[in-house]
Amino acid sequence: MRKLVGMAALAVSLMIGSVANAAAVDVFLTQTTAASWNLTATANTVNLGALNLIVSGLTGFVPNGTTTPALPGQNPGISNADSSLTVDGISTGRSFMIVQNTASGVSIAGIGAGNLLMAVLSGPTGDLVTLVDTSEFGGTDNGVFDANGAAIFDYSITVQPTPPVPEPTSMALLGLGLAAIGLLRRKA
Repeated sequence: MRKLVGMAALAVSLMIGSVANAAAVDVFLTQTTAASWNLTATANTVNLGALNLIVSGLTGFVPNGTTTPALPGQNPGISNADSSLTVDGISTGRSFMIVQNTASGVSIAGIGAGNLLMAVLSGPTGDLVTLVDTSEFGGTDNGVFDANGAAIFDYSITVQPTPPVPEPTSMALLGLGLAAIGLLRRKA
């Protein structure tokens, strides 16, 4: 019982520590199919108003505002008319993406809002996709802004490609190995 209480205390302290270390805004680009990606954001401590990001390997863009009937969980704070993707607009093979609010003071993700869909992006199958903030090109501008247009400097950006699907042969070998271990333990 004492071990169980100790393990629970450790788990709670790890969870509290991970929450304390979270950025004000976490941005994720998650691959859903070979040629489709979801842009999501989590607003941990500030109201998110806009994302201005540079992407590579992506050429299609559908913001998740209320006038996008094909996407689930529409976001009334996103202005589809003011959000865009400019493909290779800076002649570096990268494209500039803007997802923003309808007006100053309007959030596209309020404090505590987790994993909200901002946009769906697409591109050629198999292209390497990256997502970086705009300061990579030597500027001081930041890619993440609060609902009033002030730059947020405490943010994280994560690209999550789909994990490769294991080959059937590999899975069969793994299964045989586990079965062999089970038989050996049974005999011993």
